[in-house]
Amino acid sequence: GSFADMWKVFKRHRAVILTTGIISIWFWMVASCLLFMAEYTNPDAKMRADYGSVARAAWAEGINVFGEWINVDFSVAGKSYATVIAFFSVSICVVPLTVLSAGYFLELLDDYADTIEMSEEMDDIGRWWQLRLRPEKSCFRRAVFD
Repeated sequence: GSFADMWKVFKRHRAVILTTGIISIWFWMVASCLLFMAEYTNPDAKMRADYGSVARAAWAEGINVFGEWINVDFSVAGKSYATVIAFFSVSICVVPLTVLSAGYFLELLDDYADTIEMSEEMDDIGRWWQLRLRPEKSCFRRAVFD
C-alpha cells in the first residue's frame, strides 16, 4: 500500500533526510542564538520576553521556522537575521518534500509499469500516458495526436 511505498522511499533516501534534519536542527540553534543576541535589548517588552534567553528564542524560532512569524517588531539586526532565516527555512523544508514526492512518484511509476504490458513504443517513460490516451477512432483529435 501507500504507507509501505513511503517507507521504501524513506529507507532509500534516509541519508538525505537525516542530513537535512541535522542541518535543520543546527540552523535552528544558530538562528535562535542570533535572534537572542539581536533582540534581548529590544525596547518592546513582548520581544524581550520572547527572545530574552536562548531557550525562549529557540521556542519562538521553532514557530518561525514553520512560517508562523508571531513577532514582527524586530530590531534592524533582528529583521536582517529573520530575512535570512525565512529564506533558509523555506529552502531546507523543500528538500525532504521533493525527495519524498519524487520517490513516491517513482514507486507509483514502478507499480504502473508492472501492471501494463509494455510494448516497444512504450519504452520511453515520458510517453506512457500519451500512448494510453491516444484516440482509437480516426478523427481530427487523432490526426493532431499522431
